[in-house]
Amino acid sequence: MIHKKPKHILEKFFESNSDWQEGYESFKNLLGHPTGWLVLTSDEYSEKIKSLDQGHFHSNGNKKSLPEEEILYPYAIELARNAVFRYPFREKVGTAGDSYTFFPLMHVGQIKGFFVLSFSSKNPHRHKYRPIFWAFSSYLQNLVQMAYKDYELQHVYETVHPRALALSTLHSLHRVISSSLRLGDLLPRIARLCAQILKARGCSIMLADPSGRYLIPKVILGDYAKHKKTIRHRFGHGIEGKVALNCEFHKSSRCVAVPLIEDDLVGVISVCNKIDNSPFADTDMEILRTLSEQAVVAIKNAQLFEESEELTLGSIKSINELLNLSLNVEHTHHQIIGDLTLEIGKEMHLHGDELTHIYRATYLLDTGHIATPKDILEKRSQLTREEFEKIKLHPESGANVLRKIPSLRPLIPIILHHHERWDGKGYPDGLKGGEIPLGARIVAVVDSYSAMISKRPYRKKMTPEEAVEEIKRHSGTQFDPEIVDVFVKVMERRMLENRAA
Repeated sequence: MIHKKPKHILEKFFESNSDWQEGYESFKNLLGHPTGWLVLTSDEYSEKIKSLDQGHFHSNGNKKSLPEEEILYPYAIELARNAVFRYPFREKVGTAGDSYTFFPLMHVGQIKGFFVLSFSSKNPHRHKYRPIFWAFSSYLQNLVQMAYKDYELQHVYETVHPRALALSTLHSLHRVISSSLRLGDLLPRIARLCAQILKARGCSIMLADPSGRYLIPKVILGDYAKHKKTIRHRFGHGIEGKVALNCEFHKSSRCVAVPLIEDDLVGVISVCNKIDNSPFADTDMEILRTLSEQAVVAIKNAQLFEESEELTLGSIKSINELLNLSLNVEHTHHQIIGDLTLEIGKEMHLHGDELTHIYRATYLLDTGHIATPKDILEKRSQLTREEFEKIKLHPESGANVLRKIPSLRPLIPIILHHHERWDGKGYPDGLKGGEIPLGARIVAVVDSYSAMISKRPYRKKMTPEEAVEEIKRHSGTQFDPEIVDVFVKVMERRMLENRAA
């Protein structure tokens, strides 16, 4: 593949700068309309000589040479190598009587090329233009400095801007990451953010499956939804598959895709189709790369969190099943407490981990009863003082069991203190009022209600209405009055719904 050499800075400037074009036309009128040539003296650029009036360059050896090229280019090379300019221009007469005035284009003491004015032998006044040449030379030098300053500013912009823009997006990404622990919430937010920042119509995030052979689409937004509906994509197939296989970036006019890598490949994120139909640029690649580096950390953390969640739930189920077998506890008892606790928590605007911990704790309230003698738990008559003291040990016994399971430790304050009373007469620590953890105060109300409507060896069960009235009677003494109010509100809503059904 032949790579075309880049255009010279001065070539691009003279082609596009309107101030130059206007000034050049004015000087041409003063000088009798000579022909202007730009002659470049470096081999690293694509063209060597250009007629600024005819609008085309000529490269040595690629096209048939013009007569002027046979004179201008060799002489320009000779001047660039040997000449010491006492004057800001140098004149040369051609074989046909035409004359050429060479103006060196200098930058930081180096000759970058020459601007040449070609005068016909038929122009009788060409020798009278020398005073104007001085002004024209000064004009050219100012333009050369302007051209290089523009180039340097553009180079700085193209170098710094993508990184600055990418860094500015990190705040948004960190906000997304900090508010999302689960993949189901995190991935759509990352995809929407990437599409928004890159002004793209579509975004997809695919994660590698455990076999390391397929990508599984997790989020498909916008234009991607039309052609990414397959269940999985094999590594090496399609854009995303090739990115996954080679762990390399992809950029085309319509798509940018980057691998998500942390030690091993995690997945691939890609965006497609600019909103304004413009092609994707290197800037877009830089931004998506920066976003992906941050996103992959969040994705791995979310995956680890969900794995930890699964282990935690497995532990809870195992302990709960053991309790059911050992204590003959009804599953519906735990279900009632869990559902009511969630409703009350949501009514009190709890969310996230706080709500999750309270809900999980409801399934482990009786963990400590594993150490309680079975004859006490199943006794049909009133407990003796000594027996009740043994019952009062179960919150602390349950907490001791949970301390051995790191993922369940956040539940310990709820398990330990759900038998505390608002007036400070509860157990095990006699905490009072706001000293009692909020989760424990909520569970205390719901656990008591569930016990009242459940059958016990020593008493009859109450109706839901009777149990609610009993809870209300103990508001401000046994129970937090604010939580009782919320509990009553939730129960009244439930009863209305049941009647309507």
